[in-house]
Amino acid sequence: MRWIDRHAKPVTYKELVALVEEGINYFNQLDRSPARNDLTPAEYWNEAV
Repeated sequence: MRWIDRHAKPVTYKELVALVEEGINYFNQLDRSPARNDLTPAEYWNEAV
């Protein structure tokens, strides 16, 4: 299931912006992946520096 499918369809522009911001936060700060040694993207990028 895709991340966006788990959320209600935004009705207003404000709701859409909030949903996009939530998605950006989720995928950059919370989403762990085996392809990145089970790190979030932010953790992976910080290791590369």
